[in-house]
Amino acid sequence: MQARDRLLALAIICVWGVNFVVIKVGLAGVPPMLLGALRFLLVVFPAIFFVPRPRVPWRLLLAYGATISLGQFAFLFYAMAVGMPAGLASLVLQSQAFFTLAIAALWLGEPVRWHNVAGMAVAAGGLALIGAGGGDLSGGMGGMSAAGFVLTLCAAFCWASGNIVSKKIGPVDLLGLVIWGALVPIVPFALLSLWFEGPARIVQSVTQVSGMALFAVAYLAFAATVFGYTMWGRLLTRYPASQVAPLTLLVPVVGLVSAHVLLGEDLSGTQWIGAAVVMAGLLLNVFGQRLWAGRALARRRIGARGALCCAASMGKHYMRIHAYTNILDGMEELDRVFEKVSGYFSLLAEPTRLKILHALCDGEKPVSTVVETVGSSQTNVSRHLNAMYRSGVLSRRKEANLVFYAIADESVIELCRTVCVQVASRLEDNALPSGVVDRFMAQPAPEAPARRRRNAG
Repeated sequence: MQARDRLLALAIICVWGVNFVVIKVGLAGVPPMLLGALRFLLVVFPAIFFVPRPRVPWRLLLAYGATISLGQFAFLFYAMAVGMPAGLASLVLQSQAFFTLAIAALWLGEPVRWHNVAGMAVAAGGLALIGAGGGDLSGGMGGMSAAGFVLTLCAAFCWASGNIVSKKIGPVDLLGLVIWGALVPIVPFALLSLWFEGPARIVQSVTQVSGMALFAVAYLAFAATVFGYTMWGRLLTRYPASQVAPLTLLVPVVGLVSAHVLLGEDLSGTQWIGAAVVMAGLLLNVFGQRLWAGRALARRRIGARGALCCAASMGKHYMRIHAYTNILDGMEELDRVFEKVSGYFSLLAEPTRLKILHALCDGEKPVSTVVETVGSSQTNVSRHLNAMYRSGVLSRRKEANLVFYAIADESVIELCRTVCVQVASRLEDNALPSGVVDRFMAQPAPEAPARRRRNAG
């Protein structure tokens, strides 16, 4: 990551971490539901007149706004209004990662791996410690209430539900999604404010609003929402998610420190231990697979490099014999091989095409499945599929209204496996999961070379 983007990521993390302190400041002058309505009102207007609506079905856009925007912040604002400290709120809200895993497993059928389960168990223990130590909290904001703790968990659940909706939406312009999604909660927040807070309190809050409350509303709308999400989306387009997403683990660190410095919040000994345990669970959830994959790749490196060296020396031996037996033809046969391989490299000099091969390496699939696996637009994927079909790398057939693609030239996959095994063996920080390596870069069976030698003899 470039130095400029590191600074940008750090700025976003600081904005999101301090966000919880700003919420506390805003709640001192504006009731929670009204604060939510004002926040999203500023996010939407006037930006909605200049930012086009993302190409997302209305039902998904409504679901996104109802979960990420309305549900998350209605519960969070009310939790902090009834006694949830800002620092702990920033930490407990990170339990959304585990709610996301659980919902994805139950609703989408996604696998839950050992490090996910271990991370959930560790973090759950940390949350239990935080809840048990709630009565000991000292500082300017008073003790943590049980209601505030439970409501913050509800906010995390809504955030997780929004993550699943985002997964259903797929790749889309994040700024457009944030602004148009913010249109959904404005009226519900206003109605909730009328119901719970009453017209008299609304009028009083608006007519007697303080400068700090105005600053809080502007910060929540423009800094935390528009700037934060837009710049975060830009980082995700420039760098792998595995490199960017773990940085969010710094948000509760900034939240705890800023709440202590600016609000005088101080955790009890039990809560500090609980906070550390929750962070350990989050780290295990994020980095557990990478650590395991790194160990697996380390065990394969000798075998992978040995296989490559063996393949290289066998190839040289074959080429030498071939050249001697066809001495009159010069290098024409070898030139044709070089030309063919060069054509493969030219065809595959595009990440989307490598993703397509990876999607098809275990069998024929319809275009819609390939598009979902690759994670790009259907127009873009179809363009690459047609190019690979015309080059003879893929085969194509039609069945009713569906178009299916499959790999027609297995030598392309073998070439990719050879190169990718070598690349994967050199990866350190961004090691590929062993499941990916086993699937796309499977090593040939050990007895295969022996069979080839016996056949040759």
